[in-house]
Amino acid sequence: MSSGHLGSVESYSEEKAKKVRSEYEKKLQAMNKELQRLQAAQKEHARLLKNQSQYEKQLKKLQQDVMEMKKTKVLIIFFH
Repeated sequence: MSSGHLGSVESYSEEKAKKVRSEYEKKLQAMNKELQRLQAAQKEHARLLKNQSQYEKQLKKLQQDVMEMKKTKVLIIFFH
């Protein structure tokens, strides 16, 4: 084997390694972006669930208030 041929094989291997590393880094970067996007969506989902829970509590309280008002109205009408 001539030393010239060996050099071209080594440079080909280096180029191939650089290309593989470059593609790996691009994929890793894309996956990190996707992870950040999913984490943001998860955080937003948790916030929305918390809000929904608060709204449901408020609704329940308002419904109880309405029931109390109806009872009071019936009592007022009954005793007048």
